Amino acid sequence: MKLYFKDMEIGEIKDVFGDMPWMYGTIRLYENSKTFQKYFREMVDEDSAFDFESIDPEFLHEENWSIFDEDDQRYLRIDIPAIHMEDTTIAWRWR
Repeated sequence: MKLYFKDMEIGEIKDVFGDMPWMYGTIRLYENSKTFQKYFREMVDEDSAFDFESIDPEFLHEENWSIFDEDDQRYLRIDIPAIHMEDTTIAWRWR
C-alpha cells in the first residue's frame, strides 16, 4: 500500500492490520514527505500547542489523502492519517 497526498506518493505502508474502525501499519516515508513531517509530529502530540493556522490548510482536507492498494490497483479514500514518526506507525480510518 502507498500513502498519497493529492497525487503525490509520500510513503509505503506495510504490516497492515485492523481494529475497526481503525487500520494500522508501519510506514516508510519518502524523501518528498519532509514538508509534512512537522505536521505529522504535531498532530499526534497530545501535549503540543498545535497551531492549525501555521500549517498548510490543504493538509487538513481529508479529500486530499488516500491509500493506493496495489493488490486491487485502486485508490481508497481515508480520513487524515495519524503518523507517529518515532515508531513509524500509521493509523487511519476508511471513508
